[in-house]
Amino acid sequence: MRKNDVSTAQPKSGTEWLKLQSRRITEGEELPLSAEEAASSLIEEWLQRHGVAYAPPSPIPMVLIDEKRSRNNQARRDAVVSDSVDRFANALRNGATFPPIVVFPLGGRLIIIDGNNRQAAAKRVGREFVSGIVISEETPSELISLLTVEANAHHGVTPDTQWRVQQAFQLISLGYTDQQAADAVNVNVTSIRVARAIQEAEQRARRMKIHGFVDLPQVPKQALGTLKDDPVFYQAAKVAISTGMTLEQIREMTRMVKAIPSEGARIDAIAALAKERGIEAATKKAMGKVTRRVSSPKTQLVSGIGLLVNVDEAALVRSILTRRDRDLVAERLQQLTDKVLAMQVALEQVSIPDEDEDD
Repeated sequence: MRKNDVSTAQPKSGTEWLKLQSRRITEGEELPLSAEEAASSLIEEWLQRHGVAYAPPSPIPMVLIDEKRSRNNQARRDAVVSDSVDRFANALRNGATFPPIVVFPLGGRLIIIDGNNRQAAAKRVGREFVSGIVISEETPSELISLLTVEANAHHGVTPDTQWRVQQAFQLISLGYTDQQAADAVNVNVTSIRVARAIQEAEQRARRMKIHGFVDLPQVPKQALGTLKDDPVFYQAAKVAISTGMTLEQIREMTRMVKAIPSEGARIDAIAALAKERGIEAATKKAMGKVTRRVSSPKTQLVSGIGLLVNVDEAALVRSILTRRDRDLVAERLQQLTDKVLAMQVALEQVSIPDEDEDD
């Protein structure tokens, strides 16, 4: 083994530190590890960290590998990626050394936990053996699942986040904690908890037969899912879907609802909001028709006032939840007042002959 010549004294400068490393390189002995040993070191550290018993790396006969089960055992959609196999095969032809694959025995055959692409590349170049590590057949199945997911999430062609989160759910169902599953699939634990909240909201909506919920974006689903009372969740989701609420509108609604103490009052508030949004939608629809079909300012005025008269003042007041809402309504009312005064002044200037005047 290499002599341990690392001094405990710290160099006084970066230059001195670099000189020390150069001296150690010059005076150092031959590397203690072969290329194969170096390639397997990280794999063995990984297995040891999980307490897995295994045999030392050795050539594994290709005929012992159950390729069908190995490909189905993977935690990614495609166990073998052709581009990776091509690159690995070319590297093998040029003398490259790859980390050993990891397999477990089952029924006299070997199932690949880690290394499908390396095994496929070795087979492509005509190898009868592939370097590999056989783990103990006493390894628990849930640990094998964890190793498989970790292997695919931390190297090679990494699956997308949504796929990895689903794999995390699978690990959690086997008894692993959220944090353990997050570490295994290489995502943060918040992503798993958010995905779980969305999944639970989708399941509630499916159970309540809320049509259109599945088509909502993820964030609105999560926001609606924070409403714990099923009747309140049902009514809020229906209003959000039927009136085409934006994400910010959904968030405002959920904040407003959660601030109300009783379930009945929450449902009443949602109903009032639904009525207000229904009137607003009808007004927009009618105004759209007016814009498309009416060219007369007089008809526009009469139609617009008719729509305004139908606004429920009490519902309007209940829908004002923030100072911004109040200021916006006040601003529009002032604009309306100014416009009405201007039109009244214009009307006073209109001269129309009396009907009994002679022609």
